[in-house]
Amino acid sequence: MDLNLLRQVKDGDSNIFYIASCLKSSLQTPFVKAGVASLTIFVAVFLFNWNIHNKNIQSATSLSDLVDTSGRQCMLSQRIVKNLLLLAENPANTHS
Repeated sequence: MDLNLLRQVKDGDSNIFYIASCLKSSLQTPFVKAGVASLTIFVAVFLFNWNIHNKNIQSATSLSDLVDTSGRQCMLSQRIVKNLLLLAENPANTHS
């Protein structure tokens, strides 16, 4: 970092344009460009994986809901068959 910038900030005479030009020149170094590119790629991959992970969770939830619904339908159909058989054996059976 430039010592003039430190002196200006220390003296309280900071020039916003000087600070902006120093930041602009420091952002053009290869290391900073590589760091910004790496950070951008990391964030993009993180968001992509997070989106895919959420979709996997939602599909698993919807799959479990489907299995639960089909299990309930199977149980209800078995109850209907059971009650019909009980009524066929004894028509006076009001409980069925």
